[in-house]
Order: sequence, then C-alpha cells, then structure tokens
Amino acid sequence: AMVYLYRISSMGFAVGLDVDCNNKELAKLFPKQFFLDVLDPGKYVFTGRGENEDDLVLTLEPNKKYYIEVSPKMGWVKARCKLELMELSEGNKKVQKCKLVGMNQAAKEILNYKE
Repeated sequence: AMVYLYRISSMGFAVGLDVDCNNKELAKLFPKQFFLDVLDPGKYVFTGRGENEDDLVLTLEPNKKYYIEVSPKMGWVKARCKLELMELSEGNKKVQKCKLVGMNQAAKEILNYKE
C-alpha cells in the first residue's frame, strides 16, 4: 500500500509537525510537503505530534493508495496536530501541490529512486 502523508496548510508555517508510524519517526512536515510510505498490508498507527499527539489507525490493503492530511491547529504554546484520512481524489489533488521531502526504502525500491 502507498501512504501519502502531506501538509498543505501554512498556518504555523515555521513549525514542523512530526509524523510517526508504529512509533517509528517518518517525517517532520512543513507547509506544502509530503512523505511517501510504502507498507505491507496490515494494521498501522500513524501519530502526528505537535503540542498534542493525534493517532490515526488504519488497516492497509494491498495495492491501494491512502492520503493522510497532517493539519496544524491552534495550540497554547505551539501548533497542535490533526491527522485525517482523505478521499482519494481530494488527497491526490492536494499532494500535487506539495513537494516530496522523503520516502521509505520500500518506496525507493518500487519507484527505482536514485539519490
């Protein structure tokens, strides 16, 4: 499964929002950035971290795409974080407006990515 984690909003533009998958750090996303994660089918917990932690639990199916929007929200000291699973067409449109900032090894192999 291909999981696109992206941030569109420029609210709190100077603050990066951390995103983990099963307690493994994936990316720190700033506005108009995305991270591509290719994962085996199964259950995963995605966690967004800002002033708070927000979990999104997904059961991934083979050969499907998933779009998770990472949104900043107003907090007391720094931005809070919200993760939301988006519809395919909306998620794809938003990812097109973002810059790729990283991908996991499985994504690099599938896309034949060379650094």
